[in-house]
Amino acid sequence: MKRIFTLLAAFVVTLASCSKEAITTTNESTPMDGSISGTILPAGMTTSVVLTSNNDPKSSITIKPDANTGSFSAIKLRPGHYSIIHIPKSGYSSSFKNITAEVTSGANTDVGVFDVAVNFDPVNSFTPDNIDADKSYSLSHKLNGDFIGYGAAADYAGSNLTITGKRSEGSYLKLNYKTYETTINVTGVTAPGTYAATISYVTTKNTIGYRTWGSKPAGGEATVLITVLDRVTKKISGTFSGKLLPVAGTAGNLILTEGKFNVFYK
Repeated sequence: MKRIFTLLAAFVVTLASCSKEAITTTNESTPMDGSISGTILPAGMTTSVVLTSNNDPKSSITIKPDANTGSFSAIKLRPGHYSIIHIPKSGYSSSFKNITAEVTSGANTDVGVFDVAVNFDPVNSFTPDNIDADKSYSLSHKLNGDFIGYGAAADYAGSNLTITGKRSEGSYLKLNYKTYETTINVTGVTAPGTYAATISYVTTKNTIGYRTWGSKPAGGEATVLITVLDRVTKKISGTFSGKLLPVAGTAGNLILTEGKFNVFYK
């Protein structure tokens, strides 16, 4: 009997040892997670970036890019291929093409910088509920004390800078449809500083055509203060103000105050 107990004890010890080795082997073979990072410009024009695993199409991760830099990252991703989709801000369409990136064990996959070439889309534009003075817009200002916020795009070629902000209200081709657009033009921009500028404001509000004001007519004025001009990230920020006079379809002057912009240029 004693011999039987001794054999059973030895068998139990051997079985436990085998189980422990099996568990250890399984843990060591588990693949390490990876990550994906990148940047979408202009910053602020992207509501989210969606990553979907090609191995499991039903599984996706939604990321909100940084509003100031456009950068995004996703961690703890299983190795494999992922589709990356860009969701533009309401009121804008994008030329961004969906891409596929491969995640490898224990490494980060940098998909680089993408210029989404955001375009204003009047059919899916801003609604009045989006116009919030406390919200961060890429371009905003007051006209005779009334706040207006926009999504904006910028072009900087040579030393010529153009920033255009657009938004609309209502339904396209309907009676309640209204558009608003402010354009800033500055020449000779080579570094941060104060520059004379030309500014125009165009709206279809309260008219079946366009009403236009600008700083070009005699008595008008416009000034831009550029505080950031980063040629590496192509970011430009600053403030502006002016006095806009009637150009077409309207009467009365507009005093432009508290103008701000924070955009990435092409």
